[in-house]
Amino acid sequence: MRRLTALLATFTLTLTACSSNPTSALKAADTASPIAPAWLGNRVPDDALAYVRIPSFLGLTSSPKDNALGPFLASDTHTDWLNSVLDGLANNVATKPGFEAQAIQWLLRHQRSAIEVMISPVPGAGGTAPGIVLVMQTDINSNTQMNQALSSLLAETVPGVGMPAGLDEDGIGVITGAPVPAIVGFDANAKRMMILAGAGASVERMQTARQALAAIPQITPMSKMQSRIDDSGYGMFAWVNTKNALAMGQMMIPPQYMEPVIASGLDQAESIAFGYGVSNGKTRMSFLADVPQGNGLRSLIPVPNNQLGLSTTAPPDGLLVMSLPTLAEAKAIALATGSISDSEWTDYAATATEMLGTDIEALYSVLSGELLYVTEPVGSYSALAVGNGNRVDTMFSDIAEKFDLTFETRRVRGLDIRHFKIPTMPNDELLDAVETASGDPAVLSFLSIYANIGTHLFWVYDDGYMIFANTPQVLIDRHNRGTTTQLSDWANGSQNQDLTKTLLGGSVSVEGLPRFAHQAYLSSMPFLSDIAGLDLDIWSLPTGDDLNLPEKGAISFGVITADDLLGTELSFEHSPVDIIGGASGAMTGAFVVGIAAAVAIPAYQDYQMRAKVAGALSLAAATKTEVAEFVLTNNRLPGEDDVDRMNTFRTGVADSLEASVTVQPDSGAIVVRMTGRATPLNGRSLVLTPQLYDGVIVEWTCSSDAEPRYLPASCREPSLPDSREVNKTGQ
Repeated sequence: MRRLTALLATFTLTLTACSSNPTSALKAADTASPIAPAWLGNRVPDDALAYVRIPSFLGLTSSPKDNALGPFLASDTHTDWLNSVLDGLANNVATKPGFEAQAIQWLLRHQRSAIEVMISPVPGAGGTAPGIVLVMQTDINSNTQMNQALSSLLAETVPGVGMPAGLDEDGIGVITGAPVPAIVGFDANAKRMMILAGAGASVERMQTARQALAAIPQITPMSKMQSRIDDSGYGMFAWVNTKNALAMGQMMIPPQYMEPVIASGLDQAESIAFGYGVSNGKTRMSFLADVPQGNGLRSLIPVPNNQLGLSTTAPPDGLLVMSLPTLAEAKAIALATGSISDSEWTDYAATATEMLGTDIEALYSVLSGELLYVTEPVGSYSALAVGNGNRVDTMFSDIAEKFDLTFETRRVRGLDIRHFKIPTMPNDELLDAVETASGDPAVLSFLSIYANIGTHLFWVYDDGYMIFANTPQVLIDRHNRGTTTQLSDWANGSQNQDLTKTLLGGSVSVEGLPRFAHQAYLSSMPFLSDIAGLDLDIWSLPTGDDLNLPEKGAISFGVITADDLLGTELSFEHSPVDIIGGASGAMTGAFVVGIAAAVAIPAYQDYQMRAKVAGALSLAAATKTEVAEFVLTNNRLPGEDDVDRMNTFRTGVADSLEASVTVQPDSGAIVVRMTGRATPLNGRSLVLTPQLYDGVIVEWTCSSDAEPRYLPASCREPSLPDSREVNKTGQ
């Protein structure tokens, strides 16, 4: 067990390698890496239901990839060492106490790739019955050796299961005694083992499957996801064809229970995928959903088009990007989530226009689009894509005139700088405070001083952006130094992070990360060598300078909302340890961007909460129908026995969306209790109460103990006691 723990510790230290330009200082190996990349991933057919890739430990950590350590990992020195480690694990570790399990010994001796599993209709089965295809590369190169290896594995692992006839001359064998038919196919030339299991599995269908999968890899529905998450073939990856899975599920799920899925737009999803691997020169942890814009909640999520056209005086230390919604998008979200009615929106727009002294449409035309926060050598500042700055000046001029505020333009060192002062205390509040003071000289003195304190905003226009900071000196230095680096080039270049379609995203450049990754990997080699019983000549291994490692590395994140893609992504040079174990100096940039993100994220949190409430209410749609039908059929509201039958299935459906739906006996009220993550809605409830007339439900009234700003207008009155406090006190 201790050796297994040690192996897992090494796995954490050496997950993958870092990125940048390769060097030719090392001699490439004459043979390929002993661990092969995934083979099945690029051959998954259109009708497949799911695919999972479980990586080999050494494939994930030590096989060559498209990154800075790639030349070293592909060198003859490292390839020889990796071969020796594999032999040592088979001969030194697999025979030790604690590794007696036959399956573990078999994998240590023979596994030479990730284990790939695909769920797909069995070729030639004449139906949609899914089968399982398992593929793995081995070190075995003859049918005789595979017969011996499989016979030993099956005999000692699963009693009663075996392959008595062995493999025929085509490398195909029948497994007997298994719960479902299972066929083995082995390609001795490629050293590849395939297992086909399922109701339609047979020797003939194994032959058909081998021929179909042996074809040249094609662009498949899974390719888009796989190439973005892990195009190395060595990482962890899972994919589900939700379109096909839902099509099969609809045959078994009653129509009324599909209503919430259709209402949310999830029925339009093509597929989902998640994983950990190397893509585009960076290690990435990603979750992606292929959901084209259409109906339901998906239609409410904006699709940004960030240009990143701003330039900086040098490559920046950090960048945060936030896409602000347009007026039309903000209105659509508010109306669809029920947080405001159409008439209330009209009143809101008129009130905002009157209060601000400028038209709400003009305000949104300035405050929608791409908002940037940049840290670079001259300092930190923000930038808002506004196009023509005259519109901004007009808006601020109108506001300043209405509220008697300071707005001026000064030319300083050849640069026109705008200055706007926002008072700490508005005039009406100041007058109220003076009246309350009742002539007390000390209080009046304090108020007069406090009233003069304000927030100062300075900005200039450049590259189509309003660039603003809390001091003018940053803007002056940026102007005087001149700009050399466009943010789009920096993000797509050294950071290898596409931020054009991110609702919220960012990237920081951290000093020393590539060398940190290099050192961590080198430190793992003696550890693995000791486990395998090898003597490692660590003195001959390349230094960071030998590999020409860059001085800085990247840590990035993004909330992706493209036309047909939703998801989240976190990328780094080497492993998640980079986030906490990188060089301390430039981590200040990460800290600053993190603070900015903490300020920006709450702007979207209310939308998220309203969307969750809307999703929870949609879960009750089928239950409302069920209760109404019960009342119509039985001429009474459901009793305790009746609601028990309703609640058993409804709770399970709702739990997948972080809410439970139950029906109260005798009253017929439907309680939607939101559960799951620690959010302001956790433990809150929505109560839908039926209103009857002549034995028929004519209306449902809604009440809730959640904050009114998260609720649709119909649920704000009357309010309920806080259900979380009630649960605590037991009342």
